Amino acid sequence: MDLRPLPLTERRARLAGLAMPPLVALSPQTDQLALAEQWLAEQTVAGLEGVVVKRADQPYLPGVRGWWKVRAHHTADLIVVGVTGPLRRPIALHLAATDTHTGRLITVGSSSTLNRAARTALAAALVATGPARHRYLSGMPETAEPVLVRPVEPVIAEFLIDTAIDTAYLRHPARFVRLRPDLCPADILLDQLHW
Repeated sequence: MDLRPLPLTERRARLAGLAMPPLVALSPQTDQLALAEQWLAEQTVAGLEGVVVKRADQPYLPGVRGWWKVRAHHTADLIVVGVTGPLRRPIALHLAATDTHTGRLITVGSSSTLNRAARTALAAALVATGPARHRYLSGMPETAEPVLVRPVEPVIAEFLIDTAIDTAYLRHPARFVRLRPDLCPADILLDQLHW
């Protein structure tokens, strides 16, 4: 019997009535916003990246994304080590952190496209250290071509990041918040990206 035309509530009720193998569990579900927000806040430390929102009355629609993912976010200080676009109007940033054991800067990802205020704030702080080179940045599709990244003297900034981190590498672009001139690269440790 094809259950796809049934609403989510009915499909889920039928699934809950099945005998599940030991390693398979039905994820929790609620229609209470406050409880979903509590799950998001409490489970982030356990590696939960977010919660999925689906309409209870919606059928399963093959090939159609009929749901939304609400990601958990927090701030982190990272080191700007390169820029795409002109130095005085950067488009995006190449980001790093300091390896605790070696003291070397390790790439951790990239920023999202910068807005006008962020470009202005960063332009005054950026100093090029060499010619632009082709690099792949996080968040780029696997089929994408590398982009030109100009290396810059390390600058510390605060970013809004989500908890989707693979071995200290951001899976999604970070959003610039503000410069942190009170910090130096040695303060920004790679270990801070492990949750």
